[in-house]
Amino acid sequence: LILLLIAYFVNTILKLFFDIYELHNALYNVIIYKITFLFLLLTKQLVHYTRKIAKGTVYMDRDRFKLIHSELIQQVQCIENNLKIIYAAMCKGNFNNNLKSVEKMNLGKIARELEELDNSDDMPEFSEEEYNTIDEIREIRNYWCHQCYLDYIYIENDYEREKAFQKVAKKLHYDEYRTYDLFKKTEEMRLIIIRKYR
Repeated sequence: LILLLIAYFVNTILKLFFDIYELHNALYNVIIYKITFLFLLLTKQLVHYTRKIAKGTVYMDRDRFKLIHSELIQQVQCIENNLKIIYAAMCKGNFNNNLKSVEKMNLGKIARELEELDNSDDMPEFSEEEYNTIDEIREIRNYWCHQCYLDYIYIENDYEREKAFQKVAKKLHYDEYRTYDLFKKTEEMRLIIIRKYR
């Protein structure tokens, strides 16, 4: 509830601020992403606190599962958008036009386009290992968007359903850490690339 109130307050202040000053879209995006990054850090700390409450056990209830699942999806969306911004900044031409040209691309497509562009001068910004991680994130996103609930929700036996749920929850812990690490990396790279190419 506190986080929602903070988010609502920050959002209201931002809307007022940008209504008054009518900043350019690119500057608006940079400020929004910085605030999103700080909000994600705050949310991450809350999740770590709730995990400490669990005293190291794997057990997770449905509400905590939904919270962490939501964070994972948010991180994947931010990774995807960061890659689009990085691509648009590295491309020749107008940044806003470049960004518009990739706004409908999915994560797999933008990752391939970025890797091709990044390697075109034989001095890539991302390593091959990082591109492999991006590809793994695509698979993670697909699982958590299209499959995770189906892995337990239709099991009729209560005990077996709970057992299957806890198995999915354990995977969620692992995958959420991985997406968070890549989110931090793409966020850092986005800021570096914007300064370097724009």
